[in-house]
Amino acid sequence: MHDVHRPRVELLSARQVELILDQAFRVLEEVGVRVESEEVVEMLADAGARVGDDRQRVFISQAMCERCLASVPGEFTLYDRAGDEAFVVGGDGVHFVPGSAATLVYDYSDRAIRRPATRDLVDFAWVTGALPAIDAQSTCIVPNDVPQVVADRYRLFLALIYGKKPIVTGTFTKEAFDTMVSMLVAVRGSIDALRAKPLAVFDCCPTSPLTWSDLTCSTLIGCARNGAPANLVPAPLI
Repeated sequence: MHDVHRPRVELLSARQVELILDQAFRVLEEVGVRVESEEVVEMLADAGARVGDDRQRVFISQAMCERCLASVPGEFTLYDRAGDEAFVVGGDGVHFVPGSAATLVYDYSDRAIRRPATRDLVDFAWVTGALPAIDAQSTCIVPNDVPQVVADRYRLFLALIYGKKPIVTGTFTKEAFDTMVSMLVAVRGSIDALRAKPLAVFDCCPTSPLTWSDLTCSTLIGCARNGAPANLVPAPLI
């Protein structure tokens, strides 16, 4: 196999990266994070974090962060619906995935903006599946022709039916997570098979400023317990 040569873009110097990390550790330890899940507050406290008098603000030391980072794998492999290896997440690899989560779409035929429907999700799955530069599909459209209480589960269902590539997805409610994992297990055949060959990554979105919602915490715990990869989206303006 020939070596792959590709350009390397470095927008920050090594010293700037070090400074950003130092300040991030300082914020976590001195300012803390608001955690809206009592279960997660207890877990962090048991792991050595300091908890404020309000039982929601948690102060996390640099040593604790580094200990946690050392306990997780540096990379993992995603597999497609058929169980074939798709790509490795980690190292210097760069992979492109559609964003989320559109509540409006531009209808090219009608030249008008409208709310999405099931047909848009099906078309989207076919298009992303046909684009070689897109490594994974996503549940990036919120359908308006189904009850919104099931929209997150419905998006994943359509992606599994009409798409082959791995999926980047997310839940709108805590109750949806177990159902979505059950869908992934149905594709793989068992929870052990899903652990061995992950099919989906769950997005988890912290809320500005420095808040971990009950939903985010619940999703992270669910991913950890089911061996599902989780992606913490840096969303400072949410």
